[in-house]
Amino acid sequence: MLEGLSSWFLRGNNRVKLLFLLISLFLWFIIKLSQTGYRSPSHFKLDYYDLPVDRILLQEAPENIQIELEGTGFSLLRYKWFNGNSIALDINALPELEDGRRYWLTNDNLGEIERDLSLVGTRILGISPDTLFFNLGSLMSKKVPILTRYQADFDTNQFVLYREIRLTPDSVLLTAPAQDLWKINEIYTKPILLSEPKDSIVVEIDLNLPKIKNFKANISRIKAKLEFSALAEAKIEVPIIAINNPDSTLFEIIPNKAEILYRTALRDFKNIRADEFLMYADYNDIADNPEARFISLKIESPPQAVRYLQINPQRVEFIITPL
Repeated sequence: MLEGLSSWFLRGNNRVKLLFLLISLFLWFIIKLSQTGYRSPSHFKLDYYDLPVDRILLQEAPENIQIELEGTGFSLLRYKWFNGNSIALDINALPELEDGRRYWLTNDNLGEIERDLSLVGTRILGISPDTLFFNLGSLMSKKVPILTRYQADFDTNQFVLYREIRLTPDSVLLTAPAQDLWKINEIYTKPILLSEPKDSIVVEIDLNLPKIKNFKANISRIKAKLEFSALAEAKIEVPIIAINNPDSTLFEIIPNKAEILYRTALRDFKNIRADEFLMYADYNDIADNPEARFISLKIESPPQAVRYLQINPQRVEFIITPL
């Protein structure tokens, strides 16, 4: 069968007939496309500009709109398949609703759309959607402190962070939509992981910034300085002070001294003095219990360098003698 068609095509008269047939089809196609009255939906790109510098779009704006066109077949083909024009939309010039949203009535702006698209031999029948809404939000900036924490892969009963971690810088300037920014009062770094303590170490660490649309921070990485010290354990004997006893009563503590076991950083060990500890027995603790034999000891405002303390004994005997 294929051989028969091939031999038919090779005949001179048949080739001429086929050529004329193709030319006729082409001319018919051109005539048809030149006629008016065709309708076709086409999508056109939206280009936004003049957004206020302190405002942002809270939601993704539409990238295009659909326009129903009527015109010649040629013009519709041009706009449907070879369309390079776009519609310019001035966000700042759009009317604003009471809730702050801007809106654009597409069918009320046919003249501007026709100019932007340079429509020739074509008219607009309708636009979908007929209204576009733009939810704008305010951008705000504020400075918040940076906080950090570290994870120690060593015995923290033997080594202690000597002083607060020092950060450089210690704050970050954030810019974000107002409804998101007010919730942020601090920014943490990524955890600092340490396998061994050192007297002093400086590390660079990333900030743990939130995943928020239109969020910016003026820095994303800081330096952190950590200082460690070995812990030292010691004992110290401190006098016991009797307080709140009535003037008509002699309130005696037996014994009148007690031992304090404490831990402190080795760097501060030589600076701890006995007179920095205030240990007392409060008469009010046993005033309503005349049968009591022991009273608990308390310590008020121990030195800041003390990391842990224990009183020995925790309770002592007492004698109350009327005067």
